[in-house]
Amino acid sequence: MEDVDKNIAGETLDDQFKTILRLTTRSHPMQFGDLSFTTDTVAYWLSPAKTEVQNYCDLKVPQRNSVDSRDIKLHYLINRHAQNLSEESMNKLNEEIASRKNFDDIFA
Repeated sequence: MEDVDKNIAGETLDDQFKTILRLTTRSHPMQFGDLSFTTDTVAYWLSPAKTEVQNYCDLKVPQRNSVDSRDIKLHYLINRHAQNLSEESMNKLNEEIASRKNFDDIFA
């Protein structure tokens, strides 16, 4: 899509293709397949309910508890032990902690 950050309320897909065809000098833009919807507006395909540009910087992102991918196993074992409180889960957690300490000693 070309210039979709501008007001695209009246621009059709065919208008978009003609703009790209005019601006492209090093390749050959082509249309193929079902062309029955080229008279649809670009806004219909990008945002049917809204035709003006939305500022995405103002959107609030929900707070998430993220975990570094290298710590997933450790967090899994911590949560498992917190739920089970069994000797087996505690042993597996201690094994993981000992293994991490071993690698930290080697590579730190």
